[in-house]
Amino acid sequence: MKILIVTTLFPPDLSDSSRYCKELSKRLVDDGHSVEIILYGKIPEKIEKAHINVVRKSFLLPVRLLIFTVKYFMASLHKDRVIISNGPAVDFPTFLIYPFVFEKATYLISDSAAVTKSSGTRHYIYSFLKAHLPTLAVDTKKYLKPEIHPFKTSDFSPEEFNENWKSHLRSVINYG
Repeated sequence: MKILIVTTLFPPDLSDSSRYCKELSKRLVDDGHSVEIILYGKIPEKIEKAHINVVRKSFLLPVRLLIFTVKYFMASLHKDRVIISNGPAVDFPTFLIYPFVFEKATYLISDSAAVTKSSGTRHYIYSFLKAHLPTLAVDTKKYLKPEIHPFKTSDFSPEEFNENWKSHLRSVINYG
């Protein structure tokens, strides 16, 4: 399956949402899917066999949004599934090209900070997308590799962790 992941956050950004998007991309590639990622950044971490399309954050905001929206639109035309990780810089372009992506989109709420900060127009766009696209709220901590501490036991065994991901991938791809 040809999959497009659209996100504002991706490593080397340190947020849970960025680490989640990287792990999601890597696991989709490992499952044999063709994955393209469109993101804002400078030098994102690479994922073997995934195509990463970067829009530089150094551009002025209107220019950056225009370039991102055009790249997003063009890439979405040739994909079977579009996975959208929420955030204002992704939500606005999604809102603009909504008629072209709604049938193949999954809207992931992986950045809860973006939701709590939304107000006015940003909140309207977020609410519209949440109401009109298949939406999954993602607890990113559940899908990040457990840290190893010498005096603390992990919440998941490696097998449980991988099973959680397999189930999650099925829900993300088949949702909608």
